[in-house]
Amino acid sequence: MRRDDEFGYWLLTPRVKITPAPYASFAVSAGFAQRPWQTAGSNIFYNDGNVGIGTSSPAARLSLGGGNADTKLAIWDGGASGVMGLGVGPAQFRLHLNNASDRFLFLDAPDGNELISIGGSGAARLWVYGNIRLINDGSIVGLDQLVGFDDLKFFGNPTGGADLYISSAGNVGIGTSSPQAWLHVKGGNAYFTNNTTLQILPGTLFGTSYSNVATLDIPGNGTLGVWDSLTVTGTLRAYGNLRVGGNYFSLGGGTDPTYRRVEALVEDMGGGAYAGAVRTLEPNGNWNTLLGQTTGYPNHGALWVADAAGNPQAGMIVDGDGRGVVWADLKYFRVPDPDDPTRDIWYGCI
Repeated sequence: MRRDDEFGYWLLTPRVKITPAPYASFAVSAGFAQRPWQTAGSNIFYNDGNVGIGTSSPAARLSLGGGNADTKLAIWDGGASGVMGLGVGPAQFRLHLNNASDRFLFLDAPDGNELISIGGSGAARLWVYGNIRLINDGSIVGLDQLVGFDDLKFFGNPTGGADLYISSAGNVGIGTSSPQAWLHVKGGNAYFTNNTTLQILPGTLFGTSYSNVATLDIPGNGTLGVWDSLTVTGTLRAYGNLRVGGNYFSLGGGTDPTYRRVEALVEDMGGGAYAGAVRTLEPNGNWNTLLGQTTGYPNHGALWVADAAGNPQAGMIVDGDGRGVVWADLKYFRVPDPDDPTRDIWYGCI
């Protein structure tokens, strides 16, 4: 429109649409030659430099400055209910959730399946849906398998050596990193409780093949220690010295381990004195011979013979004066005559 003082206003034709354009969007100066933000539909973009938030000299496409903050960039901002985002601490780059019950998820697609889950309120804080593979002297974890690279080590303490070691040959070492057999335990004890059965089949014993055999080899003059009791239901062979450190040893037949036939025991004689004794037992369970000592004389030997009821009927003892004494219900015995082989010499007493 144009104003005319004499005739008022009158319309200019043809009509032209005027598009508003802020002056700053076209401002150019000698010290600032970058083009401004531009639009393409509903998008806004800037092609000719870096963008800084909290810094006037951004060194990357998008820079948030050099300061530390618990939340440097909020990916999700719930206001008073919390945020999820990125933070920076002293020598730290942080990814944080809203609360301890949230989880970090790695998916195989924007709305796909979980590959890795970290956090949450479940019993396991790390879930891996697949295998973990580390190369260059690493290891492989898969379904029902844990595979090492040349070897596999388990540490009970991060500052110490490996507590369990599996060599590339398959040997397992406990307390040693160089196991010399399928199982090598060094510097400790192995305990089996609650009626545990240890069975090793088959093999050889001292160079002879057996269908069922377990060999225990203690180099040199090693010692086999039994804490409580040792029960053998089959055959026990000792090709050297067999020592029992407890106070009882028995040999039996049949399948019942309490079905004993020979007993060796150490008896407490009182006053700090202990004496050994050996007994043989009858099929009815009563003892029939006893090799031991006389009551009150732990250093004097005695031999007793009993009947089927286990009652002593004859014996030889050494009394307190050091004399040999023979006693029996029938007080006689005989020996061959050294001068006449057709005769016997009978000895008797009243």
